[in-house]
Amino acid sequence: MKNRYVDTGHWPEQFPYRAKALFAFEEIDGTDTCFFGMHVQEYGSDCHPPNTRRVYIAYLDSVHFFRPKQYRTQVYHEILLGYLDYVKQLGFAMAHIWACPPSEGDDYIFHCHPPEQKIPKPKRLQDWYKMMLDKGIIERIVLEYKDILKQATEDNLQSPSELPYFEGDFWPNVLEESIKELDQEEEERRKAAEASAAAACASEASQDGEQECGEGDLKGQKSGRNKKANKSKSNQRKNNKKSSVPHTGNDLSAKIYSTMEKHKEVFFVIRLHSAQAAVSLPHIQDPDPIMPCDLMDGRDAFLTLAREKHYEFSSLRRAKFSSMAMLYELHNQGQDRFVYTCNQCKTHVETRYHCTVCDDFDLCVGCYDREGHPHKMEKLGFDLDDGSAAADQKQTNPQESRRLSIQRCIQSLVHACQCRDANCRLPSCQKMKRVVTHAKGCKRKTNAGCPICKQLIALCCYHAKHCQEAKCPVPFCLNIKHKLRQQQLQQRLQQAQILKRRIASMATMQNRGGSVPALPPSAPASVPPPSAPSPGGKNVPGIVGGAGGPPAGALQAVQQVQAAVARQQAPHLTAATG
Repeated sequence: MKNRYVDTGHWPEQFPYRAKALFAFEEIDGTDTCFFGMHVQEYGSDCHPPNTRRVYIAYLDSVHFFRPKQYRTQVYHEILLGYLDYVKQLGFAMAHIWACPPSEGDDYIFHCHPPEQKIPKPKRLQDWYKMMLDKGIIERIVLEYKDILKQATEDNLQSPSELPYFEGDFWPNVLEESIKELDQEEEERRKAAEASAAAACASEASQDGEQECGEGDLKGQKSGRNKKANKSKSNQRKNNKKSSVPHTGNDLSAKIYSTMEKHKEVFFVIRLHSAQAAVSLPHIQDPDPIMPCDLMDGRDAFLTLAREKHYEFSSLRRAKFSSMAMLYELHNQGQDRFVYTCNQCKTHVETRYHCTVCDDFDLCVGCYDREGHPHKMEKLGFDLDDGSAAADQKQTNPQESRRLSIQRCIQSLVHACQCRDANCRLPSCQKMKRVVTHAKGCKRKTNAGCPICKQLIALCCYHAKHCQEAKCPVPFCLNIKHKLRQQQLQQRLQQAQILKRRIASMATMQNRGGSVPALPPSAPASVPPPSAPSPGGKNVPGIVGGAGGPPAGALQAVQQVQAAVARQQAPHLTAATG
């Protein structure tokens, strides 16, 4: 795809977007319990077409612990519609959803769903989304929604480069596989033409050897060459008829349209602003600052952590504990273990005095000298802080002061590892060199028994995440980068396995007479398909509790919201238990 679209100028090198993670909690028995999660991608007004002003709901998952359960479906709908209304007000014009249920045993966001929580059928999941979007039309949040084939036809899509390209979507896989198939077909035709030409040349050479040289022979040779030329021209016309497609995109577009026809019911294209209004929309300015969070950078990080630490959501008791653990991890994931907070003045420091009696009590050098502490304290850190650093931190917010402290430590570490001057005048150089020398010979660092080594290793980990040097002199950097690459490969492998299982399960549904076709067997298993709400429970199946039958009309959607609980939920409970 890069050779076909990026190198030719149809697409830019990348489509920048903001990744956001949204989670909903409810206080149950005095404990905040997470019951809903969603990962989205927001492509702003600065993004290159065709992704301009588009929102992609990448993953959606739930566990059926919301109370009262009869309002579960309405709550899920309100969360989704609330988000669509939010992005509409920001200036986004289109939203995209892939309604694909997970395979049996797969998790999208939450690890280990309740065993009684059933997985919805594709048709039921599609109806659930239609019911939500019908309600959005009544509330004037959604202008209209269509399936992807109808949208492509109305937009007169001529080339696959006009199709929005989302990270982790189904269609990039289809494009890659279709291009490979076209290239393979072209290669087979080329080899067949070469073999045919070689056979013709061999036959012609044998005929020339048997005949004597003369005018008649020359005429015969010319005639033979003319026949060969005519055959070659005929083959060339056939080949040109097909090989011209990769340049114009017709053959590839035909494959894409054919795939859209098979799976049109699965993909929702939602319009929030009309095409005329979208032209005059102002520049999208997100009111929230960017919050870097490794744990929420896509679904894989949190799901992997939950598997490693057994943060399960298979029961209410476990969901309560996992929710608390999740909040703890989120609030402490920025604690890099080499920048600490003074308990007295709240300044972020690298060097501190740590109390050997109190639980997690630290003082900066200034507070320790001025006020002291009744218990015995030991000095820890690299001794890189100075008065100017503390003064600078008072002028900035806590996040900025932490970032500046980390940056100073990394700069000192990199300089000390590269410096060959034994009499370097930089004060932090000699101190950091002593720390590095200590770490190389320390016997306690393997079990995290040495606080200095522990702090240095944490600093090296932060450095390795952003290091691009092939031969970095910073200790542990190469090993840490190698481990990070292994983790990324493991995540990609897990994604590929999930996609393969989903393709197999959807193929099984199709063979059983399902209403939604399975994913094409040719789709590569490199990127996991997104936007698949996780299943619901037995009586009220979580996210699909209100979509047992066909999608309700606009008036019916309003009536369902306003009707009494018993009259509203009774038919759904009956349909769900059947």
